[in-house]
Amino acid sequence: TYNNIIDLMARKNQLINLKVIVDFAINSLDDKDRQVLYLKTHYSLPMREMCSFLGLKERTAFRRIDRAFINLTEALNNSAYNSKLNNILQKELWINNVREDIKERKMNFKNVTNSL
Repeated sequence: TYNNIIDLMARKNQLINLKVIVDFAINSLDDKDRQVLYLKTHYSLPMREMCSFLGLKERTAFRRIDRAFINLTEALNNSAYNSKLNNILQKELWINNVREDIKERKMNFKNVTNSL
C-alpha cells in the first residue's frame, strides 16, 4: 500500500533520470545517427520503407543502424552521467538485455568492417 506507492515513485524517478541521460546522449550524436535511431525506435518502420525514406540500399541502412546504436552506447559510456546510469542499469534487467544486444551488434559490426 503506502510502501508500494513509495516504491513506484522511486521507480518513476529512476526511469525519468534514465530518460534524461539517454536524451542527453542522443542529442550528442550527429544528425544521421539521430535520424536513424528516431526512425527505428519511434516508427518501427520496416527496413524497405526506411531504406526508401533515407535513400539507402538495405545493406547500408543496416550498417547505419548498427553504427548509430554503437555511437549511442559510446556516448552513454562517455557521459558525465555514466555512474548514475550504471546504478540504474543494475536495477533494470531489461535494460541490461538491450545493452548486451548492442555489445553483440558492435562485435558483429567490427567483424563485418574488418572483413571488407
